[in-house]
Amino acid sequence: MISRLTPGIGFYVIYYIHNTMELASLRKRTKAGISVWRFVYDEESLMHYAVGGEVLKVIPCDDRGHLRKVFDNFKRYGYAEKLSTEQMWLDDPWSSDLPATMQQELELLTA
Repeated sequence: MISRLTPGIGFYVIYYIHNTMELASLRKRTKAGISVWRFVYDEESLMHYAVGGEVLKVIPCDDRGHLRKVFDNFKRYGYAEKLSTEQMWLDDPWSSDLPATMQQELELLTA
Protein backbone atom coordinates (compact mmCIF):
# COMPACT_ATOMS: atom_id res chain seq x y z
CA MET A 1 0.00 0.00 0.00
CA ILE A 2 1.11 3.56 -0.66
CA SER A 3 0.54 4.59 2.97
CA ARG A 4 3.40 2.37 4.07
CA LEU A 5 5.66 3.90 1.41
CA THR A 6 5.26 7.55 2.36
CA PRO A 7 6.86 7.67 5.87
CA GLY A 8 10.43 7.22 4.68
CA ILE A 9 12.21 7.32 1.37
CA GLY A 10 14.78 4.74 2.52
CA PHE A 11 12.11 2.16 3.20
CA TYR A 12 10.48 2.95 -0.12
CA VAL A 13 13.70 2.37 -2.09
CA ILE A 14 14.30 -1.03 -0.46
CA TYR A 15 10.65 -1.98 -0.95
CA TYR A 16 10.71 -0.79 -4.56
CA ILE A 17 13.79 -2.82 -5.49
CA HIS A 18 12.44 -6.12 -4.19
CA ASN A 19 8.69 -6.13 -4.76
CA THR A 20 7.82 -4.23 -7.94
CA MET A 21 7.77 -4.78 -11.67
CA GLU A 22 8.78 -1.82 -13.84
CA LEU A 23 6.43 -1.40 -16.80
CA ALA A 24 8.04 1.66 -18.41
CA SER A 25 10.25 4.66 -17.72
CA LEU A 26 10.56 8.17 -19.13
CA ARG A 27 13.40 10.72 -19.02
CA LYS A 28 13.82 14.44 -19.58
CA ARG A 29 16.79 16.79 -19.41
CA THR A 30 16.31 19.61 -16.92
CA LYS A 31 18.50 22.42 -15.61
CA ALA A 32 19.23 20.30 -12.52
CA GLY A 33 20.13 17.17 -14.52
CA ILE A 34 17.99 14.32 -15.80
CA SER A 35 14.52 13.68 -14.41
CA VAL A 36 13.47 10.02 -14.54
CA TRP A 37 9.99 8.62 -13.89
CA ARG A 38 9.30 4.90 -13.56
CA PHE A 39 5.86 3.39 -13.99
CA VAL A 40 5.55 0.26 -11.88
CA TYR A 41 3.21 -2.45 -10.67
CA ASP A 42 3.45 -3.85 -7.15
CA GLU A 43 2.39 -7.51 -7.23
CA GLU A 44 2.06 -7.77 -3.45
CA SER A 45 -0.35 -4.87 -2.94
CA LEU A 46 -1.80 -5.01 -6.49
CA MET A 47 -1.10 -1.29 -6.93
CA HIS A 48 0.09 0.71 -9.92
CA TYR A 49 2.08 3.89 -9.40
CA ALA A 50 4.58 6.30 -10.93
CA VAL A 51 7.71 7.17 -9.00
CA GLY A 52 10.51 9.60 -9.76
CA GLY A 53 11.31 13.20 -10.50
CA GLU A 54 14.16 15.42 -9.41
CA VAL A 55 12.75 15.25 -5.88
CA LEU A 56 11.46 11.70 -5.33
CA LYS A 57 7.65 11.58 -5.57
CA VAL A 58 5.06 8.81 -5.75
CA ILE A 59 1.84 9.09 -7.78
CA PRO A 60 -0.61 6.29 -6.88
CA CYS A 61 -2.89 5.06 -9.68
CA ASP A 62 -6.21 3.25 -9.48
CA ASP A 63 -5.44 0.75 -12.26
CA ARG A 64 -3.31 0.22 -15.37
CA GLY A 65 -5.53 2.55 -17.42
CA HIS A 66 -4.98 5.38 -14.95
CA LEU A 67 -1.23 4.66 -14.98
CA ARG A 68 -1.30 4.90 -18.79
CA LYS A 69 -2.97 8.34 -18.59
CA VAL A 70 -0.24 9.53 -16.20
CA PHE A 71 2.39 8.12 -18.59
CA ASP A 72 0.82 9.94 -21.57
CA ASN A 73 0.70 13.21 -19.59
CA PHE A 74 4.44 12.98 -18.90
CA LYS A 75 5.09 12.38 -22.61
CA ARG A 76 3.11 15.56 -23.39
CA TYR A 77 5.36 17.47 -20.98
CA GLY A 78 8.43 16.49 -22.99
CA TYR A 79 9.50 13.23 -21.34
CA ALA A 80 10.77 10.50 -23.68
CA GLU A 81 11.75 6.86 -23.42
CA LYS A 82 15.27 7.64 -24.65
CA LEU A 83 17.25 10.87 -24.43
CA SER A 84 18.51 12.40 -27.63
CA THR A 85 22.25 11.91 -28.10
CA GLU A 86 22.63 14.07 -31.18
CA GLN A 87 24.39 17.39 -30.74
CA MET A 88 22.33 20.52 -31.08
CA TRP A 89 23.48 23.48 -33.15
CA LEU A 90 22.29 27.02 -33.67
CA ASP A 91 19.78 27.39 -36.50
CA ASP A 92 22.26 29.37 -38.58
CA PRO A 93 25.85 28.96 -37.33
CA TRP A 94 27.07 31.51 -39.92
CA SER A 95 25.02 34.28 -38.29
CA SER A 96 27.16 34.21 -35.13
CA ASP A 97 30.59 35.75 -34.56
CA LEU A 98 31.49 32.97 -32.10
CA PRO A 99 33.68 30.06 -33.21
CA ALA A 100 31.83 26.80 -33.92
CA THR A 101 33.22 25.10 -30.79
CA MET A 102 31.90 27.89 -28.54
CA GLN A 103 28.49 27.76 -30.29
CA GLN A 104 28.34 24.04 -29.61
CA GLU A 105 29.22 24.53 -25.93
CA LEU A 106 26.47 27.15 -25.60
CA GLU A 107 23.93 24.84 -27.20
CA LEU A 108 24.87 22.05 -24.80
CA LEU A 109 24.40 24.40 -21.83
CA THR A 110 20.84 25.21 -22.90
CA ALA A 111 19.82 21.58 -23.49
